[in-house]
Amino acid sequence: PNVILLLPSADPETALRVTHERLGYSPWPDRIALAAHFLRHPSTARLAKHTFYTDVPPEEVCEQITGILTA
Repeated sequence: PNVILLLPSADPETALRVTHERLGYSPWPDRIALAAHFLRHPSTARLAKHTFYTDVPPEEVCEQITGILTA
């Protein structure tokens, strides 16, 4: 199966900062800590067959993913 990991940046700290900004306020304060754990844990990258970064236009990410899935 194709497991695709989408991250806002290849840099883990930038990815965490962007994720934090996107999550904004939450009544569940541990959500940020959970996102940090997910982003930093090595099993996240190992599980993914493909990793794509969303710091490019959405159309480009779509083309990249489509290219992998149709190859």
